[in-house]
Amino acid sequence: MPKLVVVPFGPLGGADAAWFSIEDYNAIYVIGYAFFLDFYVYLEKYKRCSNLSQDSTHAILFGCASQYIIMPTFGFIISRLLGLSPSLSVGLILLSCCPGGTASNNNLICTCTDLIITFLLLFIGCSSRPLYPLPSHDEKTKMPLQTFRPFNVAHRGSNGELPEETAPSYLRAIEEGTDFIETDILVSKNDVLMCHHDVILDDTTDVLEHIQFADRKRTYEVEGANMTGLFIFDFTLEELKTLRAKQRFSFRDQQYNGKFPIITFEEYIQIAINAPRIVGIYPEIKNPVLMNQHVKWPKGKRFEDVFVEILKKYGYKGSYMSKEWLKQPCFIQSFAPSSLVHIHNKTDLPKIFLIDDVDTYQEITSDRYFNYIREFVIGIGPWKDTIVPVKDNYIETPTDLVDRAHAYNLQVHPYTFRNENKYMFDNSPNLDSAKIPLIWEEVNWGYWIY
Repeated sequence: MPKLVVVPFGPLGGADAAWFSIEDYNAIYVIGYAFFLDFYVYLEKYKRCSNLSQDSTHAILFGCASQYIIMPTFGFIISRLLGLSPSLSVGLILLSCCPGGTASNNNLICTCTDLIITFLLLFIGCSSRPLYPLPSHDEKTKMPLQTFRPFNVAHRGSNGELPEETAPSYLRAIEEGTDFIETDILVSKNDVLMCHHDVILDDTTDVLEHIQFADRKRTYEVEGANMTGLFIFDFTLEELKTLRAKQRFSFRDQQYNGKFPIITFEEYIQIAINAPRIVGIYPEIKNPVLMNQHVKWPKGKRFEDVFVEILKKYGYKGSYMSKEWLKQPCFIQSFAPSSLVHIHNKTDLPKIFLIDDVDTYQEITSDRYFNYIREFVIGIGPWKDTIVPVKDNYIETPTDLVDRAHAYNLQVHPYTFRNENKYMFDNSPNLDSAKIPLIWEEVNWGYWIY
């Protein structure tokens, strides 16, 4: 697979996408139209209004060139030097094109009998970006998924700002420019697939405030250890919809706690489908062994079977980078290799094997295991500390995990990158800091934020 190109603006890894939307071309048209007016239509009017000499006309031409060529170029250079994000970079360049007060007044005087043009420019300028994204099912008019840089995956949505895995969290992530919205899929008591990370509801919903559910507290074995709480599979869809999400961590904004409901897998899919551009989905088959133990489907179906059926229902299909896949991008992820093997022949959607720093880490990252698992997945999703270890809040020498995965033609989708202070690390004084950006440059497939 060819190496992906780094985004030209800003630091690698920002949530900001450097795409122009279709609406943005209206703004470009305004600038171009004003450029045309300055150079051609109103040149004679400038002469008559200001009684200008030929030398002054040259000055006007130089001023226009400065406004539309020289100043925007300086804006571009400044944005590169400061490493500004794409939106700030584009904003600075557009600001450089904007005429000052004197130029604006001259334009108004010159168009004294053509105010319709002034109002036309005002209308086009104000309509260049809608106040909110409008749903669109016409794939031909949607901006395609970017493929020139690593994929930006919004981990549980924009959960640094809004409660995780809620509709507003995903909508916010789309607004901020993410390529994929990521979620975890669990199951309700009445067989409905839900978006929720934890098998218990205690930490990210207000379930403990609902006294009618107090008797639902249970203790189950989860991945080899006993866990006590209010488990999602002991609640029906209708009961789950009475709950409201809250922030997982107290250091995040608490003002949206208690406002948004839990959403279903299908509601999550519809958010991506109705986005104003093509946005991919990145669902995880979460705790499949536990789900299959406590929830039963007719005809011997498994949790994984229903998961794939819903994806097919909404048209998700196709191998990685195929035409079908690019229309509705999707990665299927799981920590459970047995689930990925089970669905291998049920869908050709690309699959990612998730890896944590668990007791079996050495085994599941061995060359022998990579050689086995590559028959069923196109990549691995390792916890980022397994790529660049951290000790006492200092990053250490990178491991060879990325190189070994690439040797087996496996993509690498590390998780999770957060921009909050408590998740920031320092360079070790004994570490060559130049090696760190190089190792992340090799992780050229995707990464998760928040």
